[in-house]
Amino acid sequence: MRRTEKNKENNISYFPSSIKLVLVVALVGVLVWALASVTVSFGWVVVLFTFYLLFRLIWRIIKLIVKLIFSILLLLLLISLTALFIL
Repeated sequence: MRRTEKNKENNISYFPSSIKLVLVVALVGVLVWALASVTVSFGWVVVLFTFYLLFRLIWRIIKLIVKLIFSILLLLLLISLTALFIL
């Protein structure tokens, strides 16, 4: 048997994505059941989903700003170390 065929047989990299998909589908099912049993109006669901999306957007912006600040600090550190060794 060739090496690539052996690697295909031993490849289980699709398991994490399939487990994640099953968990997401189960979570959506539980949420739909909970909303149907509580009889929450559709407007509240839209508002909560909008707040969730806004929270995720703000969180990503904060992470981007923190990464940018650390990158600038690292660049300044490298410049200062270079200047220290040159002088």
